[in-house]
Amino acid sequence: MRARYLFGADGAASRVAADLGLDENNRWIVGVEDVYAARRTGGEPRFTCVVDPLLAPGYLAWVVNDGDEIHVGVGGYADRFEPKEALAAFTTRVARIEPLDGAVRLERRGGSSRSEASTPASQTAAARFWATPRGRRLR
Repeated sequence: MRARYLFGADGAASRVAADLGLDENNRWIVGVEDVYAARRTGGEPRFTCVVDPLLAPGYLAWVVNDGDEIHVGVGGYADRFEPKEALAAFTTRVARIEPLDGAVRLERRGGSSRSEASTPASQTAAARFWATPRGRRLR
């Protein structure tokens, strides 16, 4: 198969990833997020992912508003970025997604995770706020 991009959306136990040999990873992903008190807007919970290889190389940046808290974070390969600097840069861009004017920061969380091929995503987190199996890049 030849493709510039291939998206497999068949879940954590992905047959597509297994068939392509992408179901194992030994690279560390590190991340940091700030948690803010959410302002009640009456809207539905939102989860926005931002894929930007300069901001979060090998993973993504995110904004989650669950109605109680707003989580703003970045994650990526440990050897390719500085998480705190990336979070500061992303936080300045977040206003287009989730305005934080006057929001009170409750805490900062951070950690690292290395996925295990045979372990469900929900059980692989070294940090309690995020966990994901991460496949190798297609070459």
